[in-house]
Amino acid sequence: MPPHSTEPPAWQFQPAELAQSQHDPLLDCLVILTKHFERPMSADALVSGLPLVEHRLSPALFVRAASRAALSARLVKRPLDQITSLVVPAVLLLNQERACILLRRVGADQAEIIVPETGEGSNLVALA
Repeated sequence: MPPHSTEPPAWQFQPAELAQSQHDPLLDCLVILTKHFERPMSADALVSGLPLVEHRLSPALFVRAASRAALSARLVKRPLDQITSLVVPAVLLLNQERACILLRRVGADQAEIIVPETGEGSNLVALA
């Protein structure tokens, strides 16, 4: 009789499945924004035919993908304290190729954001 393992069974997947599930923070932000503006589109519909870079949207491709959902986007380098309420929600490009959605500033020292890898709920964060 084989010995019984106390380890729970591990998920089984093929290496090719890992490549397909690669995290794309800009695409995740865009999918959330399409829902926010009541124009929901799938990730596949937003990137179909675009020349993805390592299976991900680049900031320039984000602008093209946003136009597919009839959303206006452009790349602007601006200090956080100079982003006005007229341009939010806005996708912020963060260090280490991460991104989040700025929904609004709350006073001078907080912001309400959505971090796509944690879902679609918003969080209040302190501004450093």
